[in-house]
Amino acid sequence: MKNEVIKSGFVFPLIILSSISLTACAELPNASKNNCAGIQKAVVIDTEAEHMWLCQSGSSVKDYAVAIGSGGRDKQKEGDKKSPLGRYTLGSPRPSGEGFHTFIPIDFPRQDQKEQGFTGGKIGIHGPPENWSWLGATTTWVNWTRGCIAVGSVREIVEVADWVRSSQVQEVILRPEHP
Repeated sequence: MKNEVIKSGFVFPLIILSSISLTACAELPNASKNNCAGIQKAVVIDTEAEHMWLCQSGSSVKDYAVAIGSGGRDKQKEGDKKSPLGRYTLGSPRPSGEGFHTFIPIDFPRQDQKEQGFTGGKIGIHGPPENWSWLGATTTWVNWTRGCIAVGSVREIVEVADWVRSSQVQEVILRPEHP
C-alpha cells in the first residue's frame, strides 16, 4: 500500500506544498515595525521579508506579499536573476506586453551604478504571469522572477498601478539598501 501511495504521485506534491507553505509563513514581516516611517511618498520593498508597502506621509496605505528574483537580491549584472537594492526612480505604469498585465518600470541601473559597471534593465513591479492567475497568492511563495518584484494577482498590480498614478509616486526603495 505504501508503495502505491508514493507511486501515485500524491505524497511528493503534498510534501512540496507543505514545505512551501511553512516557508512562506516563517517569513511574515514584523507588523510592529513601521516600514514607512519618515517616507513622504514611495513604494517600499523589503527584499528579505518579501513584502511591499505603499507609503504616504509616513504610513502604509496598503501592503502586499511579493516574489523577488530567483537569484536573490543585490542585482549588479544583466542575467543574474537578482532584484536590485537601493533607491530608484519609478516609471509610469504601462501594459507589460510580456504577459504580466501591468508593468511599473524601475530605473535600474542608476547612472552611478552604470559607472561602477552595473548592467541590466527591464526591472520593474508586475503581477504574476496571466496564465498563472488560477494560483492566486501562492505565486509569491517562491522567488521566481528574473529580478523584478511580483505581487500575487492581477487585482493587486492594478491596485498598485492605480495608486502610483493617482498619488504621482516617483520613487521605489528596495531594502536592505547599500549604506
